[in-house]
Amino acid sequence: MLLNLVFILLVGLVFNVIYRNERRSAVTVPLLKSDIFTGDVATSTPIKVSIPAYGIEGKVVPVGIAKSGNMAVPEKYEDVGWYKYGPRVGGEGNAVLAGHLDNGSGKPAVFYNLNQMRIGDEVFVETSEGERLQFVVREVRLVDYKDPPLEEIFGKMKGEHLNLITCDGTWDPVAKTYSERLVVFTDRVK
Repeated sequence: MLLNLVFILLVGLVFNVIYRNERRSAVTVPLLKSDIFTGDVATSTPIKVSIPAYGIEGKVVPVGIAKSGNMAVPEKYEDVGWYKYGPRVGGEGNAVLAGHLDNGSGKPAVFYNLNQMRIGDEVFVETSEGERLQFVVREVRLVDYKDPPLEEIFGKMKGEHLNLITCDGTWDPVAKTYSERLVVFTDRVK
């Protein structure tokens, strides 16, 4: 009897872990090996992002590449993932931060209000070195999740840029993801 109970609990735990991971993958953007930044990554890392005008604030955690080949996402819905194989935030090129739209059940997550952003809005990032970096929105664009403009989002670019990504569009229960990605392109203000 005890063995049966342990077995049932184990099966439930495995199902829960698999199901949660499927839902968490919804915000990812596909990457190719050629898209991975190969320059120097500085020791100063982003630790917090805030967009006061829309009540957006989140702890920044480094993320890499998931087994699927997509940019990984943070485990917690209130955290923001920094693509650690790209430039540091405030460094030369396109630094990328990704955050969840919701928790998979419709409850707002860290980037729920990102779709309200407009050209000229401000984004602030705090670093591990105590810097407070300011960025201004240059463009807000919806892209198909199956065919995002990877070079524009992750590619090498002159200047110091920060690109924010979250899900948007309609939920596809078969693909277990949203139909589009919202990308907010920003430039550093010095």
